[in-house]
Amino acid sequence: MNEINPIKKTAENHLSGTSKSHAEEEDQTTSETNTTSEADKTYPDAESEYVTLPSQGIFYKGRFKGLAKIKVRKLNYTDEDILTTRSYYDNGTLFNEILKNVIVDTNGFRSEQLVPVDRDAILMWLRIGAFGKDYVIPQECEECTKKDMRTWDLSDIDMPELNKQYEQQLVELGEVDAVLPESGITIKLTVPSTGRELEVEKILTTEKKQLKTDRNHAITGRLLSVISAVVIDGRELRSLKEIRDWMKSGTGLSIRDSRHIQKLAKDIDVKIETKKDFTCKHCGHVEEGVVLPMTIYFFWPEYEKV
Repeated sequence: MNEINPIKKTAENHLSGTSKSHAEEEDQTTSETNTTSEADKTYPDAESEYVTLPSQGIFYKGRFKGLAKIKVRKLNYTDEDILTTRSYYDNGTLFNEILKNVIVDTNGFRSEQLVPVDRDAILMWLRIGAFGKDYVIPQECEECTKKDMRTWDLSDIDMPELNKQYEQQLVELGEVDAVLPESGITIKLTVPSTGRELEVEKILTTEKKQLKTDRNHAITGRLLSVISAVVIDGRELRSLKEIRDWMKSGTGLSIRDSRHIQKLAKDIDVKIETKKDFTCKHCGHVEEGVVLPMTIYFFWPEYEKV
């Protein structure tokens, strides 16, 4: 899928001092989807660069289908107010807020259109450029509960590959067809944009308030996010409202069909591999497969000192 690791390349460029300006990168992207206008070439900005998108744009639609790179400016002092606003971390909007600021491509692509793997690649690119490749964070040992400082080398992150079984459909259509094993209904699945995930969260939060319940809606949210269409009597239901109404109807999802969708969604998803094993310096317990946590420390390393 994508043979270039944009994060590793960024780290190497920063360490060697050979990071390219967007004007230099521009020469390499004239044949790609995200071309830059002549007006933009008049104002070269050394603090912005083209970042390679690991998804290669296969999940994007319309003129952004196949979008391989996007122009992003590096973090500067104007972003500090966003990065140090605790409420953005608490309500989960921090990354979207910062991406709104730093995506400066003139092609009109919006931050909320990013799929998670591309969002994460850009965030890591920004983090390396601002604070270096080492991400150090305090974490609690699952065995003795004592805190330890753990380090991830962001330049040593593996880029994802598409599942070969679904590659052709995803590259051509950005979604895959599936027949549910119990109901026999045909649905289409995709990797949702971050904007769609936020929209789903709002819908389910509203439902939760209306029903006055504390029930967890994580699975419902995941299903509603990844189902891009439901085919009923030859007609495709594509809006979130239509899909949610179908899920709640008498002909909606059985638990067997739900599990089938969740497995297929996992099979077609693409994620940056960040798992590492850590040994607790206090008790010697080995914790395997720890996923890199993008917490408040990711863009605010001095948090506990503030």
